[in-house]
Amino acid sequence: MFHPPFCPNKECRNHHLSTKTAAWYVRNGSYFSRLFGRIQRFRCLHCGVGFSSQTFSLDIFVKKKVPYWRIFSHLITSSG
Repeated sequence: MFHPPFCPNKECRNHHLSTKTAAWYVRNGSYFSRLFGRIQRFRCLHCGVGFSSQTFSLDIFVKKKVPYWRIFSHLITSSG
């Protein structure tokens, strides 16, 4: 189960939260993505900002699953 690490709103007091406690957010439904399947939505109890589990993922900007292990191995071996 995914637990958001912090609130994505920079003005919120929970933005710099370093604990994985569920006391600062509530689950707020879900939606379906063809690539990632069911995506859980959340809402911050302090500022009311809504966000999803994909907010904290690097793959959200690429819109596809990226083989990060392959990129990392190329960086280590200094290949292009």
